[in-house]
Amino acid sequence: MPTYRAVQATGQHQFELVDREVVEPGPGHVRVRVLSCGVCHSDALGVEGVRPDPSAPIVPGHEIVGLVDAVGAGVT
Repeated sequence: MPTYRAVQATGQHQFELVDREVVEPGPGHVRVRVLSCGVCHSDALGVEGVRPDPSAPIVPGHEIVGLVDAVGAGVT
C-alpha cells in the first residue's frame, strides 16, 4: 500500500514524523497530492492542544498547493 510522510502533533508540543497510508477518496471527495504546505496561526491552536481531544493526532497545515490526483464517485 502506498504511503506518505507527515509531521503530526499529538497532545501539546509533541511532534512525530509518521508514514500514513494513501487512501482512495470517498463519494463526493477528491484526493490532493500536496506539493507545498504552509502552517498558519490557526494551526497553532491544535499544536497547543486547544481542541476537543488533544490526544488524537492531527497533521497541521491546510494552506496547500497541490494537484487533484484522484476523485471519488459523483465528482465531475
